[in-house]
Amino acid sequence: MRDPLSEADGCDLLARVFRARGYAIKRNITFDEQGVRFRIDGWDARARVGFEFLSSEAHDHDELTLGEFKRLMAAQQRGELAIFVVDESEQLSQGD
Repeated sequence: MRDPLSEADGCDLLARVFRARGYAIKRNITFDEQGVRFRIDGWDARARVGFEFLSSEAHDHDELTLGEFKRLMAAQQRGELAIFVVDESEQLSQGD
């Protein structure tokens, strides 16, 4: 079994992948929409695409509540934005 990615390594990897696909990802900025305010790990405001790596290391589970997460997912289902959320409990590794 491989070691799981840290928050920093996971975000670095995601940023590289998103940028390689043409997104102008800015790191660790304040997202404030849909009644949700938190520090998102990566966001392209023009394309309305981003990512969040949830980890206990960064206390993300405390910052983004279940209700806020549901509001974001509802906005995503309406096609208003796209946020790829990775939770540390998923045990991703760099080889996955």
